Amino acid sequence: MKKRQWTSEQKLQIVMQGARGRPVSEICNEYLIGQSQYYLWRDQFLQNAGKVFEMPRATQQQTRLERENEKLKAMVGELTMELKKAIGKALSLPFSSTSFGRCVVARADSRSQSGASILGLSTSLGLLKICRSAAG
Repeated sequence: MKKRQWTSEQKLQIVMQGARGRPVSEICNEYLIGQSQYYLWRDQFLQNAGKVFEMPRATQQQTRLERENEKLKAMVGELTMELKKAIGKALSLPFSSTSFGRCVVARADSRSQSGASILGLSTSLGLLKICRSAAG
């Protein structure tokens, strides 16, 4: 006779029928299993039932890293806003076609350099090069 494989869902369904008050002999006859098999599954179920109510506790390191991550996200947001303001100010300056053409080069401080690189702007040698489009 070929050995049957039971999924965990099938085992749970069988055990829960017994927990609801259905006679074990009826359950075993319906599913063609021995009563010892049923009681083994029931005992495994009851032994591990407490794990359903356990919540995983965050480790101290994980909590610390989450706080640090939030701080860094806030810093990136602030630096991005500062950079956008600096770009807006630089683009609003009057341009002389002889001296700058369509581009302006502004000195980038250390805080805005990281924000500029996030936005894909060149910050080599601490300079921020901002160009107006041909239409602007």
